[in-house]
Amino acid sequence: MNNRESIYPNSGGPADPQDDGTENNNDEAADQEESKQMTLKSCLDDLESSQGFVDALVGNLSRYCEAVAQKAAADANSVRESDRSKLFVVSPKQSHKDEIDERLSFLQEFALNSSF
Repeated sequence: MNNRESIYPNSGGPADPQDDGTENNNDEAADQEESKQMTLKSCLDDLESSQGFVDALVGNLSRYCEAVAQKAAADANSVRESDRSKLFVVSPKQSHKDEIDERLSFLQEFALNSSF
């Protein structure tokens, strides 16, 4: 074996005596630069463009409203519009009013912080 051959069997060929690891350092620097450029806005925009995030949020809100309508239809005498804070549909911890407020607040924050 001469000086230029690698001692590692799967290294793909002769070792480069001038290899000082700068290629790996360049890759790491590029990764760090890419992560620095990631912002809240870019993350939210990526979620919307690649996953249809707003459509998913609106779909979730629509399904929730359908569940509320079914519960209200099943027990129409005990459910009134003024009882939104007393109606518990999905969770015994959050009222209907809280559920709607949380979903709308999240959608508003998403819209304010993205290109939506």
